[in-house]
Amino acid sequence: MTLKKFVMERNQNKPGKIEKRVLFYSFLIFLSIFANTILTSNKSEFFNALFASVADPLTDDQVKIMVSLFDSIYYASFLIGIVIGIVSDSSGKRKILIIIGSAGCSVLFVCMTISPTFLILVILRFIQGSFHVGVWQTLMVLILDESDSSNRAKHMGLFTMFLGMAMGLGTMISGFIAQVHVFLPYYIAGGFYLIIIILSLIFIHDPNHIKTRISISESVQLLKKEPGIIIPCIFNFVDRLHMGFLVTIVPLFLTQVFPLREGLRGMILGLGALPQLIVAYPVGKKCDSSWGLNKPLIIGSLSYGLILSVTGVLGSLNLGLFIALLILGGVSMGFTTPPTNALLGEFVDPEHNGMATAVFNLFGNLGIVLGPLVGGLLALFSYQLSFFVAGMIELSTLVLNVMLIKSHPAYTHQPKF
Repeated sequence: MTLKKFVMERNQNKPGKIEKRVLFYSFLIFLSIFANTILTSNKSEFFNALFASVADPLTDDQVKIMVSLFDSIYYASFLIGIVIGIVSDSSGKRKILIIIGSAGCSVLFVCMTISPTFLILVILRFIQGSFHVGVWQTLMVLILDESDSSNRAKHMGLFTMFLGMAMGLGTMISGFIAQVHVFLPYYIAGGFYLIIIILSLIFIHDPNHIKTRISISESVQLLKKEPGIIIPCIFNFVDRLHMGFLVTIVPLFLTQVFPLREGLRGMILGLGALPQLIVAYPVGKKCDSSWGLNKPLIIGSLSYGLILSVTGVLGSLNLGLFIALLILGGVSMGFTTPPTNALLGEFVDPEHNGMATAVFNLFGNLGIVLGPLVGGLLALFSYQLSFFVAGMIELSTLVLNVMLIKSHPAYTHQPKF
C-alpha cells in the first residue's frame, strides 16, 4: 500500500481523529518509560550499596564517573534499535518484539541488584537497555502505523504526553521509593514489564494494513532513498542528548551543589519533565492545523538552548531559580518533541515505519549516549560549564536544521520565517 492511498483512505473515514489503539500504545509506553525513570534518583546510593561500605564510601568523583558510564552504556544499548527496526519491517511483526523485550527487562532488573562488580553491572545494563528499546521503539512504530497526515502530530503529542508523564511522575516518586529500600525501584521496574507482557498478549495485534514486506537491503538503503529524514533525525539527536544530560547531571547537581535527599532530587527532576505533559498534545493539535511543524520546532529549540545555557550559572545561586529554569526548559521541550516525531512520518511509506523509526531513534540514541558523557566529563570542571555547553549544542544544531528545512522541497508548504 502506498502512502498516498493509505492517507486518502484514513482521511475519508476518520479525518484527524485519534485512534483508540494509540491511547493504549501510549499507555504501554508510559509503563515502559516509568519503569526506567524510577531508577534515576538514587544511583549514588545504589553504587555504594553494591560496591562500597559505610566505612569506605565512594568519593564524589568516583560516583560521577560511575553514573556517567552507567547511563552512557545503557543509552548505547539503544543502538540495537536499528536491528529491531529491520526485523520489524521485514517480518511485519510488532507484538512478539514487545513481549520478548519486556520479559528480558523483568529478569535483568533483578539481576542488577546482585551484581558482584561494576563491570558485570554495566554489561547487564547494556543488555537490559537493548530489550527496553525493543519495547518502546516498537510501540512507537505501532503509533506511526495508526497515523496519517491528518492526525500524526496529535498522535505524537499524545505519545509525548504519556512519555512526559512517565518521566515526570517516575522521577518525582523515584527517590521516595528508594528511601524504602535502595533496590526497591529495580524490583518495581521488573513488575511493570510483567504488566506490559500481560496486556500485550491480550490486546496487541500486528497491523493488517501493511501488506508489503521490506527486504533487509531496502531497509538499509532507506536513508539513501529518502535523505530528508535526516532533518527530524538531527532534531531527535539533540533532544535525546539533553534528555541523557539532564537525567545524569540534575541528580548530581542536587546532590553536590544543593545537598538534597533522594526524594527531593526526584521531585525536582520530575518537575522539569512534567511541562511536556501539559503542552505536548495542544502543540501537536496546532501542528496538524494552523502552525505546521517548523514554527514550534524553531521557537522551542531556540528558547530551550538559551534557557539551558544559563541554568548552571543562575541555578547555582538559588534552588528556587534552578527549579524555575528546569520548568521553563520543560515547556520549551514540549514545543519541540511532538513536531519532531511527527516530522518522521512525512517522508516514508507505512511499510517503512519500523526502519524509519529505527534510524530516527539511532540518531536519538547517539545523542542520549553522548549526553551523560558530555555532562559527566564537563561536570568534573564545573556544572556551569556543563549546562552552557549543552545549551550551545542546542543552538548550533538549530542553525543547521533551519538551513536544511529551507532547502528541502518537502517544506514548501510549511510557514516561512
